[in-house]
Amino acid sequence: AAVASMPIMYWSNSAKKERAEREHEVATRIRIPSVQTIDDLMVEKCQPGDVILFDRRCECCAAGFSAALGCLLGKTILCDEEDGTRSVERGSYEHCGVVVPGLSDAPGAQHDPSNLCLLEATSGNGIVCRPLLTRLEMSRSRSVMLLPLSCPGEHRQQDVITGL
Repeated sequence: AAVASMPIMYWSNSAKKERAEREHEVATRIRIPSVQTIDDLMVEKCQPGDVILFDRRCECCAAGFSAALGCLLGKTILCDEEDGTRSVERGSYEHCGVVVPGLSDAPGAQHDPSNLCLLEATSGNGIVCRPLLTRLEMSRSRSVMLLPLSCPGEHRQQDVITGL
């Protein structure tokens, strides 16, 4: 049993080490004024109530074996096509989160993209609320999709504020 668990222990340590390196990279990132990343642009478009879908890399789940197993099962159950092939073009999103307003009570903070958080379920910590930009920067997902919460023809709050 000990020999059989060695690959899992190696994978777990590698995933945790990669996560720690990513956390350090995000924490020490130098932001250049007036230069935006893809994550910055996505956060700018988000509003409370929007849904974000993730096509995660199961091998990068640093939360542990149960998280990776849940990711693999989710991909198998939710994302396989009927003929047994996976459709990369349509995506295979097995994880999601809901954009919610942050805790800041400052005037105008409810419409400030930097005040948005992502509410999501995790395998180890239950339901958590994290700053949206940080969550997107930490993601190792293959792809991330924003699904705006709006009906056809409905003006989003940002459009109303800017007078479009």
